[in-house]
Amino acid sequence: MAQAIMSSPGVGMNLTVLSNLSGVGNALIGGWGLDGITTFQEGYPLGLSTSVNNLATYAFLGTERPNVAAGCHKATSGSMTTRIGGYINASCFSIPSNFVYGTESRTDNSLRTPGTANWDMSLFKNIPIKESATFDFRVEAFNIFNRVQFGSPNSSVGNPQFSQITSQYNSPRILQLSGRFTF
Repeated sequence: MAQAIMSSPGVGMNLTVLSNLSGVGNALIGGWGLDGITTFQEGYPLGLSTSVNNLATYAFLGTERPNVAAGCHKATSGSMTTRIGGYINASCFSIPSNFVYGTESRTDNSLRTPGTANWDMSLFKNIPIKESATFDFRVEAFNIFNRVQFGSPNSSVGNPQFSQITSQYNSPRILQLSGRFTF
């Protein structure tokens, strides 16, 4: 399955509209500005471990990796909402025998956390009051489309919640208003 990679840590824009009006028109509808930051990012590679660590008791503190079945398709398909309960094909993995290293790599590039698609925007207006005084009004929206960004799936083979996504990575839509007098 080919994956489209579109990663931009904050592509911004700045737009000012109706800035050449005069008088009452400018005071009411002119001079509004629009800012935005959009982030699209593919997920990070998953590192799988086992819930039982037979090696750490005797040597080398750390995590034990699971065995992976040869030729097994590790990722599940479908929309994110249908994959929440089974993001990884659990039948591909097993806990290795005592004193045996697992065959899964440290991080698996074919298994990735859910990606990010986020839009933040602000609408603002600078209102002149006197020659040297202005009032700046701003409305900001974080996660303006209220889009859920799912957290990482449980990656511990043997855990009852293995392969399940039980968290949300981002916050719901947040709106804030601000005003500032400059003199």
